[in-house]
Amino acid sequence: METHVERISNLQGLDRAILDRETGLKLYEDMTLGRRFEDKCAEMYYRGKMFGFVHLYNGQEAISTGVIGAMKKKHDWFCSTYRDHVHALSAGVPSFEVMSELFGKETGCSKGRGGSMHLFSKEHHLLGGYAFIGEGIPVALGAAFSSKYKREVFKDNNSDAVTAAFFGDGTCNNGQFFECLNMAQLWKLPIIFVVENNKWAIGMAHDRATSHPEIWRKASAFGMHGEEVDGMDVLAVRGATQRAIKRARAGEGPTLLECLTYRFRGHSLADPDD
Repeated sequence: METHVERISNLQGLDRAILDRETGLKLYEDMTLGRRFEDKCAEMYYRGKMFGFVHLYNGQEAISTGVIGAMKKKHDWFCSTYRDHVHALSAGVPSFEVMSELFGKETGCSKGRGGSMHLFSKEHHLLGGYAFIGEGIPVALGAAFSSKYKREVFKDNNSDAVTAAFFGDGTCNNGQFFECLNMAQLWKLPIIFVVENNKWAIGMAHDRATSHPEIWRKASAFGMHGEEVDGMDVLAVRGATQRAIKRARAGEGPTLLECLTYRFRGHSLADPDD
């Protein structure tokens, strides 16, 4: 394919990124796959083919694509939440395996035992989806510590993996969030804390649940770099992630990245207001 380099600015003018056509198409295809996949999940759920709680990612695709697309698949690590389908797809888990898992099939990425909220793939470095808020952050912290430990103690120069921990705005009032930020900055761990601020913690408006709505500013309490980005703009998210990765691989520690977004459906498909 002939490469055409274009200079593209995001809607807010926060970043200017040079993308070749092939990279641009990959970003678009990944976002489209995530949206179509979630729409099909909704169809199957309402037809009674899928059971349990199913939380869709519609509207937030630019975050998954922008963050994971900027990282090295099968090298860096990813940790998700109960809203994990699209993270798994962006990490490279085949859509057949993800959908099979939601149907409880043995061919699923968690052998049909995890269901919608507990997707896992060692091969694709997906450390799992977690039902309880904040539960995955310490797991991601451990992966980041492992990467740094192998490099500094075992002198493994190839151990430069960065971990991305995804979680929502509601999690940021949880003790584990603050404890892990403190430890990550103290030890300068290669981790990106990705806040998917979709404005709602189940049905509670974000501004009513926290005394300081600007989550990214909480990084300053730990001397950590924090950044707010338009989570509806895949190029802005990708640019911010690339900066965070550069700092992490250089040994400069973690980043708290707040992505402002909005989910287009209810908290789950069981939500009567969906």
